[in-house]
Amino acid sequence: MVTPQQAREIYLAQGGFAAENVDFLLGFEDYGGNESAPSPEAEAFDLSSLGPMPTAEAVTGRPARTFAQWARGHADAFRA
Repeated sequence: MVTPQQAREIYLAQGGFAAENVDFLLGFEDYGGNESAPSPEAEAFDLSSLGPMPTAEAVTGRPARTFAQWARGHADAFRA
Protein backbone atom coordinates (compact mmCIF):
# COMPACT_ATOMS: atom_id res chain seq x y z
CA MET A 1 0.00 0.00 0.00
CA VAL A 2 1.24 3.47 -0.86
CA THR A 3 0.80 6.33 1.62
CA PRO A 4 -0.46 9.73 0.41
CA GLN A 5 3.04 11.13 0.90
CA GLN A 6 4.57 8.38 -1.26
CA ALA A 7 1.86 8.84 -3.90
CA ARG A 8 2.61 12.57 -3.93
CA GLU A 9 6.26 11.91 -4.79
CA ILE A 10 5.25 9.47 -7.55
CA TYR A 11 2.81 11.95 -9.12
CA LEU A 12 5.30 14.81 -8.93
CA ALA A 13 7.89 12.66 -10.72
CA GLN A 14 5.37 11.84 -13.49
CA GLY A 15 4.79 15.46 -14.35
CA GLY A 16 1.81 16.74 -16.33
CA PHE A 17 -1.74 16.73 -14.95
CA ALA A 18 -0.89 14.47 -12.01
CA ALA A 19 1.95 16.72 -10.84
CA GLU A 20 -0.03 19.92 -11.36
CA ASN A 21 -2.97 18.64 -9.31
CA VAL A 22 -1.31 16.25 -6.87
CA ASP A 23 -2.13 18.15 -3.69
CA PHE A 24 -5.83 18.34 -4.56
CA LEU A 25 -6.04 14.74 -5.79
CA LEU A 26 -4.52 13.38 -2.59
CA GLY A 27 -6.39 15.65 -0.18
CA PHE A 28 -3.51 17.95 0.77
CA GLU A 29 -5.49 20.84 -0.70
CA ASP A 30 -9.22 21.56 -0.85
CA TYR A 31 -11.30 22.86 -3.80
CA GLY A 32 -10.30 26.43 -2.94
CA GLY A 33 -6.58 25.68 -2.89
CA ASN A 34 -6.42 25.88 0.91
CA GLU A 35 -4.13 23.51 2.76
CA SER A 36 -5.72 20.42 4.27
CA ALA A 37 -4.55 16.99 5.37
CA PRO A 38 -5.63 13.55 4.15
CA SER A 39 -7.71 11.84 6.80
CA PRO A 40 -6.15 8.90 8.64
CA GLU A 41 -9.14 6.81 7.52
CA ALA A 42 -8.26 7.46 3.87
CA GLU A 43 -4.73 6.18 4.47
CA ALA A 44 -5.97 2.97 6.07
CA PHE A 45 -8.94 2.26 3.82
CA ASP A 46 -8.32 -0.43 1.22
CA LEU A 47 -10.90 -0.35 -1.59
CA SER A 48 -9.91 -3.83 -2.73
CA SER A 49 -11.36 -5.17 0.52
CA LEU A 50 -14.83 -4.34 -0.81
CA GLY A 51 -14.64 -6.81 -3.70
CA PRO A 52 -16.89 -6.53 -6.74
CA MET A 53 -19.85 -4.21 -6.45
CA PRO A 54 -23.33 -5.77 -6.72
CA THR A 55 -24.35 -3.24 -9.38
CA ALA A 56 -21.95 -4.69 -11.95
CA GLU A 57 -24.23 -7.58 -12.86
CA ALA A 58 -27.22 -5.28 -13.28
CA VAL A 59 -25.23 -3.10 -15.68
CA THR A 60 -23.29 -5.74 -17.64
CA GLY A 61 -25.61 -8.72 -17.41
CA ARG A 62 -22.90 -10.97 -15.93
CA PRO A 63 -21.52 -11.43 -12.43
CA ALA A 64 -18.84 -9.05 -11.23
CA ARG A 65 -15.23 -10.14 -10.93
CA THR A 66 -12.28 -8.83 -8.96
CA PHE A 67 -9.50 -7.02 -10.79
CA ALA A 68 -7.24 -10.06 -10.23
CA GLN A 69 -9.80 -12.30 -11.96
CA TRP A 70 -10.11 -9.89 -14.87
CA ALA A 71 -6.32 -9.57 -15.18
CA ARG A 72 -5.83 -13.34 -15.29
CA GLY A 73 -8.50 -13.63 -17.96
CA HIS A 74 -6.92 -10.90 -20.13
CA ALA A 75 -3.20 -11.54 -19.54
CA ASP A 76 -2.61 -12.71 -23.12
CA ALA A 77 -3.78 -9.36 -24.46
CA PHE A 78 -0.84 -7.67 -22.68
CA ARG A 79 1.89 -10.07 -23.78
CA ALA A 80 4.13 -8.98 -26.63
